[in-house]
Order: sequence, then C-alpha cells, then structure tokens
Amino acid sequence: MYAAAFVLSFQKSEHAQALFRGAIGATILVPVLLYLILMVARVIRPQKSAVIDAIVFDVGLVLVDWPWEEAAAGLGISEEAIAAVRERVVRNPAWREFDRSLKPDSEIVEDLVKLVPEYEREFREIVENMDECCEEYWYTKDWIKGLKAKGYKLYYLSNWGRERHDRVAARGVMDFTKWMDGGIWSYECHEVKPEREIYQRLIRKYHLNPSRTLFIDDSEVNVEGAKREGMSGIAISAAVEDMRPFLIETQALVSTAAYGTPQRSATGFDQRRLNMLLAVLEKRVGFKLIQKDVFINIAGGIKVTDMAMDLSVIAAVFSSNVDMPIEVGYCMCGEVGLSGEVRPVSRIEQRIAEAEKLGFTDIIIPKRNMGALKGKKFTINLHPVQRVEEGLKLLFG
Repeated sequence: MYAAAFVLSFQKSEHAQALFRGAIGATILVPVLLYLILMVARVIRPQKSAVIDAIVFDVGLVLVDWPWEEAAAGLGISEEAIAAVRERVVRNPAWREFDRSLKPDSEIVEDLVKLVPEYEREFREIVENMDECCEEYWYTKDWIKGLKAKGYKLYYLSNWGRERHDRVAARGVMDFTKWMDGGIWSYECHEVKPEREIYQRLIRKYHLNPSRTLFIDDSEVNVEGAKREGMSGIAISAAVEDMRPFLIETQALVSTAAYGTPQRSATGFDQRRLNMLLAVLEKRVGFKLIQKDVFINIAGGIKVTDMAMDLSVIAAVFSSNVDMPIEVGYCMCGEVGLSGEVRPVSRIEQRIAEAEKLGFTDIIIPKRNMGALKGKKFTINLHPVQRVEEGLKLLFG
C-alpha cells in the first residue's frame, strides 16, 4: 500500500494522498483489531489448563479405595499380624509380582508367605479377602466426568494383577474407565511402575506429549518415574475434606506479565485467599510479584477449601518463580496468617499418618501442632515451622 502511494505520487495522481492516509490508518488499526481478536479468543476458549491437556491416573488409592488393613481388622486379625504383612510383604518389591502377572496368583502367594511364616494363616486370609474391600471412591465418577466435560484426555496407568482386576471389575468397580480415553494395566504388558518402560509404552500408544500431561498417583516413587519422562508434578499437600485425608498436588506457574496488569488465576483454590497469600509473600518474605502472572491449579480438578493448603500454595509459587523443584519425599500442611505465621491445623495426626502411609519421608507442619503429638511415634520426619520463611528456607535453602 505504501509502495502504491509512492508510485502514484510520482505520477501526480489525485488518489495518492487518500491512499497514503489509508495506509497510515491500516498500520494503526490492524494491530488493534488483532489484539481484540486474541482477547476474545482467550475469553471464549474452553476452561481447561493452558499447559495441560491430558491427565493420567493411577487407579488404586486414587480412584478406587483399598482399605485392606481395615478389612483385615474386621476379620479379627491382630494388629501385630497386619503390621507384619504391611511392612514385610505389601511394601516388599516382591508384592509387585501380583501386578506383573507372569505366573498365577496361587504361586505368588506361596512365595510371599515365606516372608511372614509366623503369620501364615493370617496372610492367607488377608489375600483371600483383599478384593472384597475394593470400592470406587465417592468422588470418582463426578471427577472423571467433570474433567471430560472440560475437554481433557483421560488415561489410566495402574499396577494391577489380572486375576484381581477381573474379580474387582466383575463387581462393577472399574466402570468409570468407560468415560476415559484408554490406558494400560500392568498385567497387560508385564511391566510395573516405576519402571520406565511402562510410562514410555503409554506415551507411545496414545501419542502423548509429556510436557502437556499430568500424572496423578498415590506413590511419590511412581510420580517421580513420570516426571523423569517429562510429565508434570510440583508440590503435594495433605488436605482433609469431610473426615478423610487426601494428598493433593498443588501446581503453580509464575511468569513475567505479558500485558500491563498481572493476572492472578486459581483453579480449585479460593481466588481471594490466593491474593492474600501472594500479599504475605511480598510483605513478609520480600518476594516481589508485582510484575508477575501467577496461576495456581489443584491437580485433577479437585476443589479444596481446607486452609491447611496455604503452605503448599506458597511453596509451589516460590518453587515456580525461582525455578527450583521441591525435594522428593516432602509434603506439607499449614494455614498461613497475615503476619506470615504458620497457624495450627486440625487433625494433624491424621494428616501425618496419611503422608507416612503413602511413602513420604518428610512433612512440614505448624510448630504449634507439636504439643498434640507428644508421645506419638512416626517413621516420617517432622519439620515444625513457626513462620513461612522457615518453611521456605527448609525447602530451598
């Protein structure tokens, strides 16, 4: 357009001036129109994560409950026998032979019973009844359906033996998988998490982009296996909804603001509380976020109102901004006050026990909760903190 105006001016055309004005107007209006189109597209696009489009679930203790210890106690089996089976058998790598399914369950039982010879009768009774207590969690179907409605691709990747799977599926416990896009059971390929091969098999089979895939599992070891393949995962917090503890992954993304006003977005977490926590970070810790976009996502589409999540949200924001991962094995819980103090939370013993059961090695808790734990013994390391700064120093040095 500028070239045409230039040529016409040499020819002393009467249209040259009008054409030049049109060129100037287009130079101004076209970028403005493009900007408006982009803004409209941002408003009307589906409400799902900008960076995650696929979610991979473990099944046991994520979508399906397996309270085998409670079931064993209901059979009259002693606490000593249950503890022996848990520590020497269920947590033993040999237990995964059920999931690998290279030989019949009956042969695996004969191998495992040698690990608890003094409790042979109790162990056989536990194994015989272990499938009866498997039940879908109350939230599973709504969770899966809700995520599908938002446009996510959903998959499962679970360590599960063939015989046990068939018995549980026959009772309708696995019906939620019909709303998912596919997945892999360990018995199908004779590979188990956290072996690299089973993650890679899933990625190849469904052409997943690991950088846009979220992996949810009850085992930190399995989560780390997924992270090694490039899947996401940042921080875990022990939260209590109703009366049951859940370990929940808190994701944060902090980046330089692309536009004049920094964005603050929270999915699954109260927006006003996020703003308060960011103000605490700036005022009490000296952490400048005024020119930063901050996005918080509670993984898996869960909505949490438990204020014990505060500490994990702050840790996740700090982790993303300084680009330093939280050390493997750590989880945390604690309410944060306006002065930066870490306030005590309810049911602290229940939260610690859940984190311990799921294999975490360290948990950060409010210092004022320690009084309620006198005389209690845990294998997980307790790190009591009084202020936010203490927790961040512990995590990031």
